[in-house]
Amino acid sequence: MGISDELKPKLFTKGGRDENSLKVNINSTGFGLSFVKDVVEAHKGRVWAESAGPNQGSTFYMELPVNSN
Repeated sequence: MGISDELKPKLFTKGGRDENSLKVNINSTGFGLSFVKDVVEAHKGRVWAESAGPNQGSTFYMELPVNSN
């Protein structure tokens, strides 16, 4: 669906869903990406999303270190 500039800052926050997310998943709580971020960061990684804007699609990334010593 793409991500608007207004939504990007709250995308990985608790409850950070957009009204359009309910069109894709009617059971969306807005906590999934926040949970993913917490787990990835607990493993010293990072997660982010890129999108050119609404109706342009989105790509989500997750990066974890090979060795977290």
